[in-house]
Amino acid sequence: MFRIAVAAALVSALAACSAVPVAGTFPVTVQQKMQSVGHWKILADDVALSLKARAPSDRPIFIEGDDSIRSLRTVFAPILRPPYIDKA
Repeated sequence: MFRIAVAAALVSALAACSAVPVAGTFPVTVQQKMQSVGHWKILADDVALSLKARAPSDRPIFIEGDDSIRSLRTVFAPILRPPYIDKA
């Protein structure tokens, strides 16, 4: 029993002396913002192409969500309609 206790203490002491990795951080980067209507139109064109490639052509597409994405529905959806229809 004494040998087990000594072995456990020795293992605990060795584990406490092991190297612990130092936490590091990622470099700070800047995220580009969508500031102009032109930026949103480029995004709408890209989304329209992606939707056309994935969605069945005989089914309508709806943008749904809660109030946290209201601006998406009220601003982006009207910009998305013309390129989506043009890509049909």
